[in-house]
Amino acid sequence: MSKKTYAVLEEYSKTKHNDVHLTKSQTKCMKLLKKGTVFEPKTIINDNLEYLTVPLTKDKHGAASTMIFKTLRIAKKIGIIDDVVTEPISFNDFCELESVKYFSE
Repeated sequence: MSKKTYAVLEEYSKTKHNDVHLTKSQTKCMKLLKKGTVFEPKTIINDNLEYLTVPLTKDKHGAASTMIFKTLRIAKKIGIIDDVVTEPISFNDFCELESVKYFSE
């Protein structure tokens, strides 16, 4: 299964993006997006779990993932991030994989 990957085109700036209303939590998430980086949402969530949640949160991973995905939706809408297109594997290459070849023999 292919994973969603994003590239950061520019960093968030309150002065440049003043027409977008963000909560304090979403602003914290936006500050994690550094220009030129390519990432998967899963890595940002796991690497910044303590930074993104308050100490008394019971489901830290759920709270952080909800916050990150809401922020990514906004960031994509205002042009801060964009999808990275990955090349899918061809059918012939798939058939040549050792694990697939084993079952076809």
